[in-house]
Amino acid sequence: MKVSEMHCEGCNQSMQNSLSKIDGIRNVHAEFRNEEVQMELDENKVNLEKIRNVIRKIGFIPSFEQIDTGNFIQI
Repeated sequence: MKVSEMHCEGCNQSMQNSLSKIDGIRNVHAEFRNEEVQMELDENKVNLEKIRNVIRKIGFIPSFEQIDTGNFIQI
């Protein structure tokens, strides 16, 4: 997933910490140099709108491209 406004390692940590707290999200990795965040999510537990809201709340701008991999969606 592309996320705008990430500029440093602190942004990576903030993104990873915030998203990892959400039930149904696992394996979060943020990279500010590419403005990318990778994660796996269980769509039975969390929806994309909740993720968008968390990302906006911590000061970043989300955009999504998702790949369906069964019960989990990789974005």
